[in-house]
Amino acid sequence: MRKWNEKKDLLLILMVGMILWVAATACLAKEETKEVARVGDKAITEEELQKEMVAQAYQFGVKMATLPEDRKERYRQVILHRMIDLQLILDASKENKIQVTDAEIQGEMDNIKKRFPDPKNFEAVLAQRNITLKEVEGKIREGLMVRKVMDQVTTSTPSLSDAEVEKYYKDNPDRFKRDEEARASHILIKVDKGATAEDKDKARKKIQDIREQIVKGADFAKLAEENSDCPSGKSSGGDLDWFGRGVMDPTFEKTAFALKPGEMSDIIETQFGFHIIKLTDKREAGTVSLAEVKGDLKEELVQKAREEKFSDWLKKQKDAKAVFTNPADKEFPAQEQKPAEKSE
Repeated sequence: MRKWNEKKDLLLILMVGMILWVAATACLAKEETKEVARVGDKAITEEELQKEMVAQAYQFGVKMATLPEDRKERYRQVILHRMIDLQLILDASKENKIQVTDAEIQGEMDNIKKRFPDPKNFEAVLAQRNITLKEVEGKIREGLMVRKVMDQVTTSTPSLSDAEVEKYYKDNPDRFKRDEEARASHILIKVDKGATAEDKDKARKKIQDIREQIVKGADFAKLAEENSDCPSGKSSGGDLDWFGRGVMDPTFEKTAFALKPGEMSDIIETQFGFHIIKLTDKREAGTVSLAEVKGDLKEELVQKAREEKFSDWLKKQKDAKAVFTNPADKEFPAQEQKPAEKSE
């Protein structure tokens, strides 16, 4: 499915993973502490680099043990450049006396917690990955520093005219082709794998009761918020936003696309449990008009200009302040690389 308005997170493009927390690496064998690079008076050692490689591999699902040597070396250089970039940015924040408040950190922490069904689930994920709240807060602080330095560096980025936005739209027609899409809300009563027949019957009865309430006039979004086991229930009243074919569970997709806007489905069962689906809207395949995308597209192109300006600034900082033990590491064009590929 093409997504004409898919926004790239600037921090993911430039720092990929630095704003997110990383797993502790207590089981990592101690490596030789030789210096691989230096940023000002801060040395980056091989041990630090290896730890960050393992942490980032865990974050992005990279299987280090099965990576061919050439890809492993490429991955090593990507991570080294990211570490250097981050250090340059943090140094700039100190030089310019940029501060991050506790309130800002708490705000970001609250946003992270909203992605989880409940606080216990959030705590369980941290425990599973051997991450402390203090480590999460540290990474949030770094991410906010990156954002603030970027804002300072790109303050003078020129704005785009409507004519320039229109030209981009006309020059890139394939970007604005849209597949058939549906927008739906749902309520999920989860059924775990291996659930007993009794548990399954209880789940089915619960969703039957919910559906009967809706048929009698109860508010779908309110019941989703109160009962749905999908995070979308609490975050948006069960709204799943727009989705195309090939995205959802096949049974869910078939049911959703068969509905008419405003219709509610019977109870369906998928691998996740029992659902009720309400179709909000549907749109046929076609081309998104300039009027529909103009605002977001303009924002995206300005963001792209900011990214390029920030990348140029980082390169100049790196050329002036970073020293590589191995010259081959310096020549690696790290900022042009995508996140490390997942191994097959």
